[in-house]
Amino acid sequence: MTTPLLPSIPFANGTAPAEAKASAPSVGSARRIESDTGERAELLAIVLRAQSGDLNAQSELVRRYTARVSGFVRPIISQPSAVEDVAQMVFIKMVRRLGLLRDPMTFESWLFTLARNAALDYIRRAAAKIMMSTQSLVPHLLAFSVRALVAQTASPFRELLDTTPRR
Repeated sequence: MTTPLLPSIPFANGTAPAEAKASAPSVGSARRIESDTGERAELLAIVLRAQSGDLNAQSELVRRYTARVSGFVRPIISQPSAVEDVAQMVFIKMVRRLGLLRDPMTFESWLFTLARNAALDYIRRAAAKIMMSTQSLVPHLLAFSVRALVAQTASPFRELLDTTPRR
């Protein structure tokens, strides 16, 4: 018989890891499930009110999710100064499109899909701005390069012409 490398450390409820799988949920986890169910019911009620045009409910959704949405888009756009702008766009889209949400139970995943899409739209717009500014510089850079090339090649010819005796 082999001995385990790590000793069996009991969980907070006093059961060993092997016993925990077979035991019923603890009182704490039952309360957590009831709490989650109550929070979901409350969120559902707020979403339904917001869908019907209740401004207080819409404000409550913005208040509840501002920090989470901001934290979600921050690593996507990797530009801290734009996080507030993107989060604001997410909530504007949320309010405008709440009527299109078919199942209020999916509100949270729907909201974070809006957040992801808004962050990706921001990245696309930023990239397009960079491309446009770069494209507007290309003719100027080419003209400058041609002038510099002419100046470099013309200088030796001028010297040669200046030093050559005239007839």
